[in-house]
Amino acid sequence: MNIGKMKYRITLIEPVYGDDGVGGRPKIDERKREVWADVRASSFSRSKQIKAYDTPVAQDSRTIYIRKNAGKDISRGWKVKVGTNLYEVKSVDDLQPEYLILSVMRVEIGV
Repeated sequence: MNIGKMKYRITLIEPVYGDDGVGGRPKIDERKREVWADVRASSFSRSKQIKAYDTPVAQDSRTIYIRKNAGKDISRGWKVKVGTNLYEVKSVDDLQPEYLILSVMRVEIGV
């Protein structure tokens, strides 16, 4: 991975659990930090069938490369904002010495 290809500014969002005062733990998304990344369309993106209607639905998944020291604590369930689109981290590959590979799926479409 050529670090010079990291031309997208993304926001990493960590899920944080709060206290509502009556024993509940509501999930609050908290902005963690902004980092430089290389964002690519995933080659394994496919359509899935919705069982109720048997309708093909396109899923927008991406592969995101970031420096390892910028995201050493990222795990499944975090969110990543790329432009106006919000993605959820599905897996984190940390086998490369200099960078992390995040597999993400879009959860919200930007306006």
